[in-house]
Amino acid sequence: MSGRAFPARIVKSDTVRQIAYGVVLEPRTADNPDTQGDWYTAEDIEAAAHGFLEGVAKGEGGADLMHEDDGEGPLVGYPVESFIAPVDYAWGSGDRAEVVKAGSWVMGVHYPDPGIWAAVEKGELGAFSVWGQGKRFF
Repeated sequence: MSGRAFPARIVKSDTVRQIAYGVVLEPRTADNPDTQGDWYTAEDIEAAAHGFLEGVAKGEGGADLMHEDDGEGPLVGYPVESFIAPVDYAWGSGDRAEVVKAGSWVMGVHYPDPGIWAAVEKGELGAFSVWGQGKRFF
C-alpha cells in the first residue's frame, strides 16, 4: 500500500492506563492547508474515521511504528476511543492546551508495551498520523 503520513501531536496522555489522546485530522480549507498542502472537510474526516474503525473491527488496523514497512509494520497500540468533535473546545492545559475544532477526528490509543509507552511519554513516538491515499484533481 502506498500513501503519505500526516502527523498530529498528542494533546493528553493517561500515564496509569498508558493511553495517548490526540487529534488525527481537523477540517481545513484551501486557505489553511496542512503541511502537505492538502485540505479536507468535516465529512471527509468522518468518512476516514469510520473507514479506519471498520478496518480495526475486521482486524486490519491499529497503531504501528511511524508507518514502518509501508504501513504494514507491527502494531504497537490499539485504538480505545474515537470520536468526531461535535463543537470547538479547549483540550489540555498549560503549554499543551489546544483548541479542537468541530469536525475533528479525536482518538485515544492504548500502548501496552512499557518501552513503547516510555517513548510516547518522552515525545519520541506517538504523534497521530493518517496513512492514506488520495487523488488530486488539479
